[in-house]
Amino acid sequence: METIKAQEGGLSANMLKLVAIVAMTLDHIALVFLTAGEPLYIVFRTVGRITGPVMFYFVAEGYHKTHNVNRYTLRLAVFAAVSYVPFIFCFKGSLPNADNFWNYNVVFTLFLGLLALRVRHEIKGKLPLKVLLTALLLILSVTSDWYYIGVLFILMFDMCRGDFKKQALGYCLLTLAYILPGLTGPARMLMTGQPFDVTVFISNVYRLGMFIPIVLLSRYNGRLGRGGTAAKWSFYIFYPAHLLILGLIHLYVVG
Repeated sequence: METIKAQEGGLSANMLKLVAIVAMTLDHIALVFLTAGEPLYIVFRTVGRITGPVMFYFVAEGYHKTHNVNRYTLRLAVFAAVSYVPFIFCFKGSLPNADNFWNYNVVFTLFLGLLALRVRHEIKGKLPLKVLLTALLLILSVTSDWYYIGVLFILMFDMCRGDFKKQALGYCLLTLAYILPGLTGPARMLMTGQPFDVTVFISNVYRLGMFIPIVLLSRYNGRLGRGGTAAKWSFYIFYPAHLLILGLIHLYVVG
């Protein structure tokens, strides 16, 4: 299978991850401090659709490029656990309890996606077992950030790896299947005689931003970029830290 060759120009992995971090921060600011439906909320959340797919892409790449897949798996598991309390604190305004215990963060989704890749590549000749384990991972992802679609994106990027046109097509098809129910909801309401609720439509418009990441990824040049391997820790450290900071600001300054 063709692999990504390093090219001059374009965007490096670290540059794409930096863009993802900025987009994620704006998205979370909107969720914590802004009102759903207002213009700035929609803009920030639209930009925020960049983060997940970019990180899903690099999990698929990372599986093949890491020197130690066990260490990579452990790193995702550890940071998913580290981010668990900050994630709930930031978006639920409390510590984990019976009502929010099952709310898991996007690093947990990345972890499940990596496990799905390991199932696909490392379990040989046992299709029923592979299907069963993959289905189990998809079920586990239902209560995590980006839900099952995050795991499916990771699997798709891996299956089409080496052919960006196929990756782009697979990504767009999965995205359409994911966002169409929310965007067509108002039309279905009108067809069934229900009153049109513009807020239902507006609250889903930002999902169109999910088409932005594939444009950015088309510019990926196959290089790691400035910062080297040390920069890979930036997302892991920044993610729980910014959740904790936003949660504290909301609790003690705003709320």
